[in-house]
Amino acid sequence: MLHNAGLAVTLRKLLEQQKLHFVFQPIVDMARSTVLGYEALMRGPAGSALERPDDLLRVAKHCGLASELEIAACKGAIREFSALQLPGKLFLNLSAPLITAFGREGGGELLRCAVDAGLSPARLILELTEHERVEDTSALQTAFAALAGQGVGLALDDFGDGRSSLRLWAQLKPQVVKLDKFFVRGIHRDSRNVEVVRAILNLCTAFGTPLVAEGVEEAEELAVLRDLGCHFGQGYLFGRPTACPDADFCQAARAVLQSSKISVLPNSAPRPDMAETVGRLKVPAPTIAASACNEDLMQLFTDHPDLQAVAVVDKYYPVGLVNRRNFVDKFAQRYSREIYGRRPCTLFMNATPLRVEASAPIDSLIAVLTSATCTKASSSPRTDVTPGWPPARAWCAPSPSGASRQRATPTRSPSCRATSPSPSTSAACSTPA
Repeated sequence: MLHNAGLAVTLRKLLEQQKLHFVFQPIVDMARSTVLGYEALMRGPAGSALERPDDLLRVAKHCGLASELEIAACKGAIREFSALQLPGKLFLNLSAPLITAFGREGGGELLRCAVDAGLSPARLILELTEHERVEDTSALQTAFAALAGQGVGLALDDFGDGRSSLRLWAQLKPQVVKLDKFFVRGIHRDSRNVEVVRAILNLCTAFGTPLVAEGVEEAEELAVLRDLGCHFGQGYLFGRPTACPDADFCQAARAVLQSSKISVLPNSAPRPDMAETVGRLKVPAPTIAASACNEDLMQLFTDHPDLQAVAVVDKYYPVGLVNRRNFVDKFAQRYSREIYGRRPCTLFMNATPLRVEASAPIDSLIAVLTSATCTKASSSPRTDVTPGWPPARAWCAPSPSGASRQRATPTRSPSCRATSPSPSTSAACSTPA
């Protein structure tokens, strides 16, 4: 008891003084042989009784500091990841109660931390852990939707470990599912695990969800997963968790991915082409800073007569969308230029556009676009559909590294905006007025 009390005091000091440390492990795109992102793993002081994450979590639960520990770990990992300037996405482990809490406030605390650290929220992936503690699925589903609307990705961790649920997968619609390492270890020696992974990949095809195989440690395991069509991989073979990881992954794993040797027959159903995503719709387009005034916005539309909408960005993060027709109609009214000209351009923007991950399959937009089209039609006094309805366009914010701004043009759809503040891109949609 005294030992636990002493550890509780130590933990409180760690949280107050922000003494948690973090290591990062790469997650690799098997088809492209590139790094998708990194999972953040917390650590206590080296050599102490609280160095291991399991000990940190055990003591935190014992003394009622579980939520405080998760929040501190989440914020600390975001700051360190940004400071390291690593490419790709950041995967963060969070429990259902904390994801629900973040979602309830629209991701406010989480998004503020990311933006303050110079990291786009679109680069965050929250991994749902401890599935057995999911008591209110409806609240969690609402939280997932709210966070996804802000560009944050969601992942279902340890699928197949006995605690995870196919029902959760279907209800929560995560952007990524992570396969439990049990089915990966020794898969080249176990035909039953091969068939299990094959079946799960068929589910991934049906749900439009990519799969991350965790715990890849042997070249033979990776070869089988590659041939089965697994999308992403994570494990010691790609790279061990380190405080300062490389921007690349192990050459031994790269050699396996590039090998033409076949280890197992691939799925009869072809793997969905991960290039067929919302992101491939992007084309260059300008954006405007949230600090700009309406006169600057009017000049931007004047200089780009084909621009039907423009994304408003703040610190490389999209905060809204301005529709050209609505803005010009209002700004052209008598005395509008004198009244509104020097006021911020955020005055006329839609601050709540629907955001969609650019890595999401294009087919996943069908329900969104159909719903928006039906809503627009039902609210209109007209019962016919006008031929040649103006196609929508999508815009992206520039990345800190100077990547080009992007615009996408789906056909006969609500207007969409894709944001690209990082190597991992997200998209946003809103119905034109």
